Amino acid sequence: MFKHVDDKPGRKLPCQCIRPSDEAKQQLEELMYEYVCARFDSVNKSEKGECIQLIRMALVFEQARTLKEHKLSRGKLSFVVEELMPTVLEASQDVDFTAELQRFVEAHPRVDLGRTSAAKVAVESIHNISEVLKSDFWQLLTLAECGGIDVAQLKELVNHELEARLKWVVSRISREGEGEGEGETAGLGTEGTTDSPSRSDAVRYGIFILSGLIAQIIAAQPKKVPKKDDEEDYEGHDFEGFEEDEDAGAESAVAEVLCSVGATLQSSETLDVIVGAYCQELQLPKDWNLLGVLRQGLDGCAVNGIFFSGGDLVMKKYVPVRSATFEWIRGLFENTFLHRYTRDRRGGKVPDALTVEEVDQVFNCGSWLEYEIRRQKVYQELQEKGPAWTGEFRTDVCTKGERAEWFQSDQYPGGINEHWLYHGTSGAGESGITEGDFRLNLAGSNAGTLYGNGAYLAEAVSKSDEYTTPHGAKNLRTILLCLSCLGRVNYNDEKRPDGDELANSCKGGGFQSILGDREKIRGTYREIIVFDDNLIYPGYICRYKRVEKEKEES
Repeated sequence: MFKHVDDKPGRKLPCQCIRPSDEAKQQLEELMYEYVCARFDSVNKSEKGECIQLIRMALVFEQARTLKEHKLSRGKLSFVVEELMPTVLEASQDVDFTAELQRFVEAHPRVDLGRTSAAKVAVESIHNISEVLKSDFWQLLTLAECGGIDVAQLKELVNHELEARLKWVVSRISREGEGEGEGETAGLGTEGTTDSPSRSDAVRYGIFILSGLIAQIIAAQPKKVPKKDDEEDYEGHDFEGFEEDEDAGAESAVAEVLCSVGATLQSSETLDVIVGAYCQELQLPKDWNLLGVLRQGLDGCAVNGIFFSGGDLVMKKYVPVRSATFEWIRGLFENTFLHRYTRDRRGGKVPDALTVEEVDQVFNCGSWLEYEIRRQKVYQELQEKGPAWTGEFRTDVCTKGERAEWFQSDQYPGGINEHWLYHGTSGAGESGITEGDFRLNLAGSNAGTLYGNGAYLAEAVSKSDEYTTPHGAKNLRTILLCLSCLGRVNYNDEKRPDGDELANSCKGGGFQSILGDREKIRGTYREIIVFDDNLIYPGYICRYKRVEKEKEES
């Protein structure tokens, strides 16, 4: 009941009796009541943190209280909240949040997502923002759940505190902007922390706060779903393409507070500055329109997943069914499906078709930066050694909608052999890859490794389908549509390839990928293999179902 807000160990009073009985529970409750009253009488009102902690104690006690009001010597503990809340509002003038920033850096150092142990890159939901930053303020976001607090006062305090933090981040960006060049990424690939957090850390801290707020807005307010009767494409970032779910319940007090904060941030200049600095530092594609996606998240629509992984932001955004992107992916599934059996189906039947049901776009900012840095090196190597294989894949052909081109850059005249390719996976693999990265130490765990231990990609959706499993409430399967930088391709059409030799050719041997042409020699499929996880970016999650005509007709 009296769990501490800060790092201090222990509790002021025991929270349960060793031998519980109604009499003992009542005595304990009386002791707790007397304790809160005594704390109130001695509280230092100039200590905002102490006041907030006492308010929380009073609210939680009233929520759990079984004692009759006439047995309370000073009445309900609502007097504690009424007395201290105005004091807290007046005292909330803190301007230095270095301690919170340092806690964030310690909890979320930047790491290479594909080369670090699972324990160090475990994806955490940022609903636990208060646990990471360990600050009294963040507990305020849960106070409204207890009731007994004036919502207008809570709105005022949350708005003020959040704005103060974001302005502090902006001041760090402006003050230290000259010290770091464009594209610099302090701490990338390192697992330690520094005594003095950098400008880069301050930017990430600001993004973390925004992301945590968005995550809680999404969780707290009624879910917004695409309009069923709107014939327009939703490829842009307009809010009019979404409406509240009719089955959603009434808005809670927490949702009311958070949505008020989100609405205020929509027009905040601090949002533009922080997101702009983050996009520049991580070299994110302009056509991602990360600022627009975050604003949609603040409005509670479009964003259906938000995390912090490897020290950076990860979001998943719903791709509407009638959008040009969805149509493009649907066309790819139709155009690249080949009714061919291989032994990797392990006796299973080849379906007659694959039907796309859901598509999410992935905004894995840390993974994108790793990809961008790696493709810059690939371009340099291509300039030095020249191209190798430069053919086309089935996925290069667009038959419907509009092919995603947001990754294109003027930095690479002549190209770097980039293609959209498939990777089939499980439900666990979907989250592990898109919220983390490809883990090459797990290569071959779902099939063979004919061409060595690398990440296997396909140009035919029916090939990647062989490695999927149904998952989730809808029993759908997952294929990731991955942007793949193949660079210099080592083409191979041998019946019995030497996997180790081929793998070594991509590990310092002058190539970046392998094209195994089993279609030519076995009549099955062409497979593409890379041995560097940073050469692949999982751009879209495609959830689908298999179709068998016999079952459909019956």
